[in-house]
Amino acid sequence: MHKAIKTAGHFGVSIMEAGQEGLVRFFADKTRPLGPGQFADVDWSPGPRTGAPLLSGSLAWLECELSTAYDFGTHSIFIGEVVGASHGGARDGLPFFRGGFRRAVPLSA
Repeated sequence: MHKAIKTAGHFGVSIMEAGQEGLVRFFADKTRPLGPGQFADVDWSPGPRTGAPLLSGSLAWLECELSTAYDFGTHSIFIGEVVGASHGGARDGLPFFRGGFRRAVPLSA
């Protein structure tokens, strides 16, 4: 993913909903296929602004143009300018906090 973001200069962020824990675990698995192959069996669509993969069924999506990359040893922090955003229906989110998945519910309007 690191090389793809630096090469393309943009990336997508999919904010996961409560029923997508399996998908989150797939992308966190270091043994998953790398490169475009990691999306072969995943339902996604290209972002309308950047073409970056956005995972279907997510709570919300952000498309970002890469602004800055900070390298720290074996890791990088990517800072992006949001150039597009959209959301699905009002469903429960899937936050990861203090080493585990939590349940988050939308605030009432």
